[in-house]
Amino acid sequence: MSPSASHHPAAAAAEIVTLEGTVLAPQAPLAAPLSGRPCVIYQARLTLWQWLVEGAAGSSCEVAGVPFLLAERSSGAPVLIDPRRAQLTLGRTLTRRVRIGRDQALDARVEQLYLQLARRWPKRGTVRCREQRLPPGERVWLAGRLVVRSDVRGDAAGYRQPPRMRLLEAEVIVALRP
Repeated sequence: MSPSASHHPAAAAAEIVTLEGTVLAPQAPLAAPLSGRPCVIYQARLTLWQWLVEGAAGSSCEVAGVPFLLAERSSGAPVLIDPRRAQLTLGRTLTRRVRIGRDQALDARVEQLYLQLARRWPKRGTVRCREQRLPPGERVWLAGRLVVRSDVRGDAAGYRQPPRMRLLEAEVIVALRP
């Protein structure tokens, strides 16, 4: 089923659709915390291993995203995507290990993110860092609820009826390989 802007808003609110397209760059993209690269969504996970505490491990995760436009593959019309509740399968991954007390050039981004998530930098152990991000220009497949709303600030607002804006409340976002 191809979603269209002519659906009645109440009917479209309950409609689950799938879309495929290209992520368009937002006005203010996020900076991924470990790589510093621009993205619309990232997931950063830090896992601390401490061998002196009988193999104890602790993990902290941060997920952040900003609403972005998707150029839909079938129609090319932009759709606003709300990624806040989505399950993510992202393709761009950065993985590294930092050995506390051994690595002389400790990356400041890793320490800053760890302090932000865990609140205390340990004296020993290894921190495994994993960052996944969705950059502008990436092809994605999405599933979620399509809502059609009036765009009162739209450029094509008419006398009788403002233009419609399609909003997808994403539940699943999967980055596609080129």
